[in-house]
This record gives sequence, structure tokens and C-alpha cells, in this order.
Amino acid sequence: MKSVLVTAALVWASAAVLLPQSAQTPARAQSGSPAAAQPVARAAAQTPSPAAERAKHRAWLNQYCVSCHNSRTASPANDPVNLETASLDDLLPHAATWERVLRKLSVRAMPPQGMPHPTEPEYAAFTGWLSGSLDRAWVGRSSPGRYVVHRLNRTEYGNAIRDLLALDVDVTGLLPSDGANFGFDNIAASLNTSPLLLERYLTAAQRISAQAVGDRDVVPGTVEYSISREFTQKGHVDGLPLGTRGGTVVRHVFPADGEYKLSGRLVRGVEEGYAGVEGNDLPHTFVITIDGAEV
Repeated sequence: MKSVLVTAALVWASAAVLLPQSAQTPARAQSGSPAAAQPVARAAAQTPSPAAERAKHRAWLNQYCVSCHNSRTASPANDPVNLETASLDDLLPHAATWERVLRKLSVRAMPPQGMPHPTEPEYAAFTGWLSGSLDRAWVGRSSPGRYVVHRLNRTEYGNAIRDLLALDVDVTGLLPSDGANFGFDNIAASLNTSPLLLERYLTAAQRISAQAVGDRDVVPGTVEYSISREFTQKGHVDGLPLGTRGGTVVRHVFPADGEYKLSGRLVRGVEEGYAGVEGNDLPHTFVITIDGAEV
């Protein structure tokens, strides 16, 4: 069974022009000469070693932070941070502490008011180094946790049916609501499975498969979609092609593959019972489309 979009409208077009863009080729500096290699060698000589960089940041911490956050002072009292024993040589054993430090320094919340403060470049240099060092230390060591078998919840099941069978099925009446943890219904640990739930999924699958395959013994019939006479046919209708006016958009489910006859009738009824559109001096083109293709 296939769900398609049937539209009917009266016709008009437009065009667009692409203008070429001008391109400018940047000049390239030649490399390989001794003059080009000299700045590179000079920059490498000026780059401090990792040990020297850690020593510089340790001195910075000792100057601004360790006086309050040490082994002798519990600061803050409810959850103290000890930067005297936290190592910069190996960040992972004290990763939780350094993450707290990074959050505070990133918003310039430390040192507290009334204490000496570093300059903005010093703030940026330390937080940038600490953030990059933590990221590099965690590479290859992160754990996603224990994998739990994850069944489809009700919303995911409906989306899978739509993508696989092109059927928009309201599964809220076929399946019970899913459990939720922390407000989310797609956490594997909260998506429990029971014999009763499996029976509901089997029943839903039987009904949906019957809709997808269709009934070959269905008796031919007709379906009529009418437009309210209070609805104007003089303007553009949302969902129809630009340049058209009037018409309607209908979403129809065809029960099986086969030959279908589509017809439209323009009617302007009056109380006396007259049918047809009267008073049109010029002809109009009446178009029927299915899924955007004119038929």
C-alpha cells in the first residue's frame, strides 16, 4: 500500500540567473631556500619543552591558587580542592580536580575578590594549556560504559515503519507507552521487555504488514474529496506549486497496486441547484499531480 500526495490546481513560472564569481589566485611563497628555513628554525628554538611548560604553570598555580587550596586549608569547606598534591605531570589521576579548576578559571571566578589576580593573557595561556592537555590525556582511555541491549521504543518503531514501508502509522494505539529515566524514553536501561509487550509488538507487526501488502480481494470503490464552498479558489494554496491558484491538497492511501481513475469537477453551486463554473471568459488549465508529478 502506498501513501501519496494528490494535488489539483489551476497553472503559471519563473526563472533565475546565476552570475559567475570572480576568483583571485593568491601568491605562493617559495620554500626550500635557506632564507625560508631560518624563521622555522628560530620558531622551533623558541618553543619551550613540555617539562619547562609544566614548571611554568606550576609556578603560576603556586602564586595564585595554592595559598588557599593546599593540604592545610580546606577550601571550599564542603568539598575542598587540594592543588598542592595535584600533579601536572600526570593529569588523569587528578582529572576531576583539574576539571573543576578549568571550569572556575574559564569564567574567571578564581582567585576570589580581594586576592591578587593574574592578567588576561595569563588566564588564557593556562586554561588553554590545561584544556588541551586533558583532552590529549583522555585520548584512547575514555570508556563509554557498559553496553545494554536496546530495543526500539514506540517513537523509534513508528519511524522505522515509515522509513522501511512508507507508511505513516499511529503506533500510540498499538503499543503501550515506554518507561523513562531522567525524562528520556530512549535509554536502554529503561526500555524493559516483557512477554505481554512482545505480544503487542507481534500484533502491531501483523496489522502493519497487512496494510503494507494490501488486500487483493478488496472491492473497487470510489473516494471523493470535496472543498468547502466557503473556501476561496482565487488565491494560492499552501503546498501547491508556485504560479497556481485554487485547488486542494489530499493525502490518500491507495490500498493496492493497480489502475486508478482520477477526475476533478469544477462546481459553483447556487441555491437553485445550478452546477458548473459560470462567468469565466478565459479558459483555465486544470492539473492533477501525484507526489509532485503531473498525471
